[in-house]
Amino acid sequence: MGINQSSQALEVIDAYRKGSVTRRRFLEACALLGIAPATLGLARSAKAAEEIVIANWGGDAERAEGEGWGKPFTADTGIVVKIDGSGPMPGNIKAMVDAKHVTWDVAEIEVFMAIDLGKQGLLEPIDYSIVDKNKVQPGYALEFGVCNYTYSTVVTYDTTKVGTEPPKNWVDFFNFEKYPGKRAIWKYGIGAWEAVLLGDGIAPDKLYPLDIDRAIKAARKHADNLVYFESGADSQQMLLTGEIVMGALWHTRASVLDRDTKGKVTWTWNQGALSASSWTIPKGAEHVAAAQKFIASTQIPERQIEVFKIMGNGCANPAASAMLPPALARNDPGRAENLKQQIIIDQQSYAGNYDAWLNKWLDGISG
Repeated sequence: MGINQSSQALEVIDAYRKGSVTRRRFLEACALLGIAPATLGLARSAKAAEEIVIANWGGDAERAEGEGWGKPFTADTGIVVKIDGSGPMPGNIKAMVDAKHVTWDVAEIEVFMAIDLGKQGLLEPIDYSIVDKNKVQPGYALEFGVCNYTYSTVVTYDTTKVGTEPPKNWVDFFNFEKYPGKRAIWKYGIGAWEAVLLGDGIAPDKLYPLDIDRAIKAARKHADNLVYFESGADSQQMLLTGEIVMGALWHTRASVLDRDTKGKVTWTWNQGALSASSWTIPKGAEHVAAAQKFIASTQIPERQIEVFKIMGNGCANPAASAMLPPALARNDPGRAENLKQQIIIDQQSYAGNYDAWLNKWLDGISG
């Protein structure tokens, strides 16, 4: 074996440590040098490169992310991507890390959750030598999380059940005299709290810090007509079956319903509560190097657009947003004319407060 071959093999091994080449190339380099992978302390990583598990919120998101991000990543690397749609709540991540039994390699959580869990030492840092900070909107490339898409909680309604004057905002949403029938909001608060408070008359510029006591009082006032969903898939099903006439749905689910029902179920951007999701890597994940590489691969504009086509997720990469044709751009919450109608959720306000707010909320609405 020549000097150049040895040098190239060593470069491949170094690149594997950084997660930027496949396991096959790594093993070939080891064989070329006559080195056992275990002697390099990379035996675990070699196993790690065979499969990774991505935790998201289920339903159509499993298909969208599997098709748009998982399959291309597997084609690039040979690493199989499995989607766990059970919902990566922060408590689940903490329990896994504390038990030293982490089964998720990448978890999709809110930006403020990435801030909180990172401070608690429950997440691996994002490696920005692999992930590109310039491929996300400003302010969303954090130490322990990086934006993978934006979304908005929007007034979503069945057009056949709201008469000739559809609801325009959250006050209309909670007007049960004008629009009879049950409503649904997310049980775990984000976006739902904004909806309830705006519906109760709070001005958008007075929302933060959130008045959870007032939100509980307002929700309890509507208890007979208010139901709570725990997953995006549940929220879609409630509208499809007619269990509710309106929902405070994520726009991703609303856009899928609009498409699948040919406009029978639709939504308005007005007073939508815009938030951002982020990729995170739980501390102690078995496949960290592959996870970093997967996250970087999801920044490719064409792949974000593919997920957008299926699910309607707002593109995290501004270059992807700029490439959307008009027919698709209308569904992008980050599009200028859509953005100006919405309220931006204050991630820093949520950070450090969410758990206390949520505990009080859950006790309040169940009492």
